[in-house]
Amino acid sequence: MDIIVFKLDEQYYGLPAASVHQVLEPVLVTRLPFTPDFVDGLINVSGRVVLQMDLGKRLGLARPDAGSRKCLLLVDLEDSWCAFQVDKVVARALDVDVRQHEAADGFVAGELMWHDSAVLVLAQDALGLDKVTAVGVPESGEALWGAAEAAAADSAGHSVHSYLRMIVGGESYALPLDQAKEVVETEAFMQLPHAPPEVAGMMILRGAPLLAVRLQVLLGGEKSDAACPFLVIVERSGARIGLLVDRIVGIEHHADEAVQATDEPDAALKGYLLGGGGELIGLLQIDGVVTEQHVARYGGLLAKRMVEQVRLVAEDELKRMLLFRLDQELFALPLELVVRVEEAQAITRLPATGATQISGMVQCQGDVLPLVDMRLALGFAAREDAQGIYVITRVGDSQWALWVDAVERLVNLQARDIEPTKASGFFAAVGKLENRLLSVLTLEPLLAN
Repeated sequence: MDIIVFKLDEQYYGLPAASVHQVLEPVLVTRLPFTPDFVDGLINVSGRVVLQMDLGKRLGLARPDAGSRKCLLLVDLEDSWCAFQVDKVVARALDVDVRQHEAADGFVAGELMWHDSAVLVLAQDALGLDKVTAVGVPESGEALWGAAEAAAADSAGHSVHSYLRMIVGGESYALPLDQAKEVVETEAFMQLPHAPPEVAGMMILRGAPLLAVRLQVLLGGEKSDAACPFLVIVERSGARIGLLVDRIVGIEHHADEAVQATDEPDAALKGYLLGGGGELIGLLQIDGVVTEQHVARYGGLLAKRMVEQVRLVAEDELKRMLLFRLDQELFALPLELVVRVEEAQAITRLPATGATQISGMVQCQGDVLPLVDMRLALGFAAREDAQGIYVITRVGDSQWALWVDAVERLVNLQARDIEPTKASGFFAAVGKLENRLLSVLTLEPLLAN
């Protein structure tokens, strides 16, 4: 079994690699009410709305600076997706033997030894959404989780679906979670002349124009000047539209049999759900809320802004980078050069040759690769031990193993935040990330070998 090894408060933990789909830097979080302190809120990951938790707090490891965790693990827990905050991802341990055992708290499923350190392998089924209990729920019954209803529906063999519940004009509505592409907090809108009454304006989201539309008006309500702090982004006929809502209640689970369907198939409401406090929740269907006529009308508004959009997108072009560390200094390597990451292994030293960059040869997954110790290549002091990580890269037609102290995470650097420098060995540019400068590397010097 392969295990993703990460750190939390100086302790090593692990999760099966098959369940970890991405390693991310922190993203914007939409807070949720009635949640325990380890739940940060909702985030958008590649168009998927998922719950983010601080894994340290979830495991009871709270500390004064627990909010400073630097990485996110996007994990498939079989019945749900979650993003967990961790301090840093250390490595992928390949084909390791996990000694099975169960801790009293149920969070630990096993243990393994990695570089003379104990790694606690977590039990995925103890981290799922069904183990999260709402707190401070008012008498109205509004809460984040419909865990009890979901469990009952499951035991009866009924299909259960997840819904994003929201408040619009004082009324409760729900949207199938797979139709909510993203939830973001609103910013200042650009007013659009001759726009229909439901259109509040336009904002720029990651370089692209996004219409902000008042859901209350689309549902037949009166136009209101009251601020709506959240946008639920949906997709209709290939276009993304932001629906303004008053409040995000959270995620609930309901069985299909709980839907009280309406008699109008093309209406904005597919039917009604019954909330935990007995209140009715309107179940939205996007095709009825945002019709083809709406899409055609909104497309005309956005067409006038396409020239500006092209400029903004060019400025916000993202470059995917792998960050690694030597001592306390960070370096960035373009992700297109990276094949995989492996633990440091036994090295076959070479006799003196003219290839000064090569520190030896290593065998990785059956391939014998030249090894470059990046400490020596970049002018750092020689290693005192054989620990570290190999970043397997492809340069031209050959693969190389780069020996680094630790791999940090994957990040996106905006093109405008990367400043080319005069070529000097492995150094190609200076990048800016979170108000910190880091060196962006090139591997062209390896072509000389």
